[in-house]
Amino acid sequence: MKTIIRFFRGLAMAIAGLATALFGHIRNKAQGMLNRVSDEGYETAYDVLYPKDEIPDNLHYGPVIPE
Repeated sequence: MKTIIRFFRGLAMAIAGLATALFGHIRNKAQGMLNRVSDEGYETAYDVLYPKDEIPDNLHYGPVIPE
């Protein structure tokens, strides 16, 4: 009985470690993309750096005058 409990405990720890590593990788990738966009500045838009993403219909370049 102890070996079964030990096996499932080890399996749960392995799954938790894998999930943590995967979450960290996804978060680092997203943060890297945002850092690159912010480093490029206002002139280089997000859709220029990452053209595969969808472009919203209400995209507007330049200053916006509030209504």
